[in-house]
Amino acid sequence: MQIKTRAKITKYAPAQLFLEAITGLSKSFLKELPKEKSIKKTIQNQRTQSFPIVPENLTDLKIEGEWSIYENETFLLFDNHSEENERVIIFGSRSNLKLLANSIPSMQMVTLDWPEK
Repeated sequence: MQIKTRAKITKYAPAQLFLEAITGLSKSFLKELPKEKSIKKTIQNQRTQSFPIVPENLTDLKIEGEWSIYENETFLLFDNHSEENERVIIFGSRSNLKLLANSIPSMQMVTLDWPEK
């Protein structure tokens, strides 16, 4: 598989992708390759092509598709899409909410005594 394709479909670091790509290549072939820094920059460029446009303000921010998913689970729980100063965005996952809900009865109240200044 080509290094550019692997850069788009994996989350491996550019250094790791570079190492995988050159492993097993002859020394004479390695001499013909662009510099390592250039190849790593190409890997990074392949990834950033699919990045969404940076919004001008919070109102224009859109969190959609793959950008709202982490480890195959939706992590955008709520977005009211309101005006910039009123917007509420809640990140988390359903599985983490379940863990939190199940842990609350077993939590004990802790009182911290703060020293006076």
